[in-house]
Amino acid sequence: MMKKTIKIGNKEVEIKSSAFTMFSYQNKYGRDLLEDMMLIKDKAFGIKEQNNSDEQVRNIMPIIKIVFNLCYTMAEEADPSIKEQSEWLKEFDNIFEDNAWINDVIEVGMSPFRRTVQKT
Repeated sequence: MMKKTIKIGNKEVEIKSSAFTMFSYQNKYGRDLLEDMMLIKDKAFGIKEQNNSDEQVRNIMPIIKIVFNLCYTMAEEADPSIKEQSEWLKEFDNIFEDNAWINDVIEVGMSPFRRTVQKT
């Protein structure tokens, strides 16, 4: 399990990911979380922070919906009293002011699936 507070535009959001996250995502959106993560991983990890060129924004637009769906799933896991998704999304302004949140969402979302090896 991993928890992190991220900043999207003008708003701080606490997100939490656990093994339950992929089941919750599947139930909400009818999509496989790991497949969606593979779709966005290469593009999103290539995003440079504080770089808001038109080309960069165009390149990431196809993944924004997936990233926001994952972010909402993890925000709801961190705080079950969160607003319904359409109302929650209305709270964000200037989402490309700092792109670091996209990589943070992916990092936290993937955390339950990372394998750690302990040295003996």
